[in-house]
Amino acid sequence: MVIKSNFNTIFYFEGRNLIYMKLYQIENVYQSLTKLLTKELSIKTSYKLSKLGKLIIDEYKLFEETRMKIIDKYGDKDEEGNIIQNDNKITIPKENLDSFNKEFNELMDIEVKFDFEPISIDKLGEINISPIDLMVLGDFIVE
Repeated sequence: MVIKSNFNTIFYFEGRNLIYMKLYQIENVYQSLTKLLTKELSIKTSYKLSKLGKLIIDEYKLFEETRMKIIDKYGDKDEEGNIIQNDNKITIPKENLDSFNKEFNELMDIEVKFDFEPISIDKLGEINISPIDLMVLGDFIVE
């Protein structure tokens, strides 16, 4: 069975779900999951969330490495070849802007797949989680 959620395509089969999402979504999932991973949960639920955490963190790290390579390729550099940052902002020279945007948008549009058995919301117990974090993690958590 195939279901389209607000953000992702989910394929369900034999109690598993394959969640396809674009890389532009990975940072929000990473941030929301990081908050959830700090909660005290049962050992079984903690283990399942840790497995999901590893999948998401590994994908996020690869995304960040690739993003930084694009920035390094097109960003303004000092005499030593280091990217110049002003207030944690990087400047892309005008002559590189189109190429930078093209490569960056291609990266953000890459689709990634996660094979993960969803966690029942009941298994999370009485923890507090914001509605926005629950919405972002909604494909990994079921009623």
